[in-house]
Amino acid sequence: MGGCGTSLLKNIVDNYMEKVPGLASYLSTLSDDDKIALRTWAKNAKLENWREDPIGRIKGVGLITFQYLRMMGGIDTVMPDKIVKRVINEILVKAGLEPANDDMEFIKKAEELALTCGYRPIELCWMTWLIQPEGKMMRMDKYSGILSKI
Repeated sequence: MGGCGTSLLKNIVDNYMEKVPGLASYLSTLSDDDKIALRTWAKNAKLENWREDPIGRIKGVGLITFQYLRMMGGIDTVMPDKIVKRVINEILVKAGLEPANDDMEFIKKAEELALTCGYRPIELCWMTWLIQPEGKMMRMDKYSGILSKI
């Protein structure tokens, strides 16, 4: 697949294509352009039916990967990975609310929280990553050079 408009998106898609056999072959049925293929799939992929989705059925694709790929395809949502869940659940607890441990419940609650706070869900998701340290450096500092491209 070729024709990706941004090298960052191309690197992400290429990385997943190598790790998840079947992803490239399914996306190539949607378009010869990887960016268009990913966006087309993401626009039509539904969280509620993720296990029945052609990508959700691929061995190695769990809900976290499914949501991450939807985000990379332009969908305003969150992924329920351990870092995002930890940070957002800490915020919920500090606000006197119940944490969400079930992944589907977490996604819905995090999306509501983001909108209530005036952020897009995808912004809230990435913020949780950027405030985490990676070694001795904050990810926000480490990735500051590419933030404007995301």
